[in-house]
Amino acid sequence: MTKLLGDTRSERIYRVLMFASAAVVIFLALYAVFGTLYFGYEAVGEILVALPTGDPFEFPGPEYFPIYAKPVTWLYIAIITFWFTFLESYRGRLSRLPLGAINVGKLLAFVVAAIAGYEVYFNFTIWGSLMTFQAIRGTINPDVLANIFPNPQTPWNLVFATKFFSSIFVMSLYSLYFIMRLERERKPLPPA
Repeated sequence: MTKLLGDTRSERIYRVLMFASAAVVIFLALYAVFGTLYFGYEAVGEILVALPTGDPFEFPGPEYFPIYAKPVTWLYIAIITFWFTFLESYRGRLSRLPLGAINVGKLLAFVVAAIAGYEVYFNFTIWGSLMTFQAIRGTINPDVLANIFPNPQTPWNLVFATKFFSSIFVMSLYSLYFIMRLERERKPLPPA
C-alpha cells in the first residue's frame, strides 16, 4: 500500500486533520463573507456569533445535539487545529530550512505573539467594560457588543475579535515552541 503524503502514520493523521480543518475554515470564512453581504451585519464577525435578530447562534442547536458551539468557536478550533497539524505534518521539511530562515520565523512568531497578546487584552478589556455597562442598564448580551475603535464605520464584534486574536496568539506561541524545538533537535549534543 502506498503512503498517503507522509512518512509515518502520525503524519498521515495530521494531514487528514489539517485538510479537514482547512475545509472548515474555508467554509466558515465563505459563510461569513456571503452571509454578511446578504444579511447586512454591521460588525465584523457578528454573523459567526449571533443571528440577525440578535439571538445567539449555536451549531448544532442545543435541542439537537449535546455538543454545540457558536460558529466562531468552531472557527477558532479549526484555525488552531490547522496550524498545529500543518507544523507537525511538515516538521521534517521545516527542520531542513536554513538557520537564517528559522531565525526570521522565530522573530516573526515573537512579534505576532506580542501584537496578538495586546489585542486579546485590549478586546477583553473593552468587552468587560461594555458588559458592565449593560449590567447597569439591566440586560446583558455579550454577543452583540462591538468595538467601534478606531473606525466606527467598521466595528468588530467582540466575541469574534477575542477568539480571532486568541487563535493568532496561540498559533504564534506554538510556533515559537516549535521553532525552539527544531533548533534543539538540530544542535549536536555536547560530548559526555
